[in-house]
Amino acid sequence: LTIEHMPHMAYMVNYRFEVLWLNDMARDGIPGLRGSLPPNTDDRSIFKLLMDHTGEFSTNHTAMLRLNLALAKERMKLEGIVQPLRAMPTNRLQILEELYQEVAPARAGVVSEIPLRFTEANGEVKDYAAYATYFREGILIVVAQQDGNANELLKLLGRRDMVIRTLLSKRLPVLTDMAVLVADLQESVKICS
Repeated sequence: LTIEHMPHMAYMVNYRFEVLWLNDMARDGIPGLRGSLPPNTDDRSIFKLLMDHTGEFSTNHTAMLRLNLALAKERMKLEGIVQPLRAMPTNRLQILEELYQEVAPARAGVVSEIPLRFTEANGEVKDYAAYATYFREGILIVVAQQDGNANELLKLLGRRDMVIRTLLSKRLPVLTDMAVLVADLQESVKICS
């Protein structure tokens, strides 16, 4: 099992919960992550991506919001989560605030396991587990079906140096605001001499 060929939904967020990396399974399976990601970091908030859609929230949508809120609640206050979502309608923000109040913070460990329940397209309910691995650069979240055989996945996540090296080499490019200041001293040659 490798990061590149992982048969599970996986994505990485930084500690502001902006998406840094995701695999094709996550892009196809997680509501809000379909299509290409915006180039600006502010627009890559996992909460903005999950909340920014039309229509009602599905149970899978709510499950993903709860998961990310549980991970964020240990590190962020509600104001920090809501900040990139200011342009969102108030009723959407109210849903997020209510979920934030309901969710218990996930305990940070080497690998945290959080149970999830998804409804498949055919209406069948299946149990999943989200495995969150903490790195200096962010949190890798892998969502795998709970079939009792997570040993291979946990073994991969235990090889932290290899995992983070692979993830950083595949990190998505972002546009970042930057200013360059160039200054020159008048008669600098005289001053130097």
